[in-house]
Amino acid sequence: MDTATQRRKFFIHPSSQLKYIVMSVVPAIFVTFACAYFLLASGEMLITIEESKLSVQLFPLRQAVNQLQLSAGSSREAVQRLRMVRYEVDYLEDSLKLSYYDMVRRWSLAKLTVYNMLAAAVIGISLLALIVSHRVAGPLLRVRRCLDLMSEGKDVPPVRFRYYDEFKEVGEALEALRSSLKGKGFLK
Repeated sequence: MDTATQRRKFFIHPSSQLKYIVMSVVPAIFVTFACAYFLLASGEMLITIEESKLSVQLFPLRQAVNQLQLSAGSSREAVQRLRMVRYEVDYLEDSLKLSYYDMVRRWSLAKLTVYNMLAAAVIGISLLALIVSHRVAGPLLRVRRCLDLMSEGKDVPPVRFRYYDEFKEVGEALEALRSSLKGKGFLK
């Protein structure tokens, strides 16, 4: 298998790359989920507080209207005023409920956004860790293959690493060794 084909694989050296990815991703996931949990928990607490405010704010108004209705008697003007007050209380209740339900809807959208961002972050961190692990595992695989062939006395093509690969100095040292062994006639 040639080098170009080998570099198209997702995992060049699965055991070391998976360890690297896990070591990179697990702490990031932990911190991300901890932050998201505290954010979502505080949002849920705020929703609960707002819900309790809704019932607490309206209860005294309803109670006052009921007591006024009982004490007003049958006076036409008093009954009409009470109807207006009841209408205003109903309007206030509807307005507060709409505001509350709108807040709950927006909070649901915010939670969905947070969950999507968490998923994207985990996938992004995983892919980034995979890419970085290729920059380490690829050169090490190339060095190992060259050393295996050279130990059998076989010549290998010049050792070159990609621009963004790690361990370039090891590749340069291996190339110097290869050139030296070839110059002395040890490689065929």
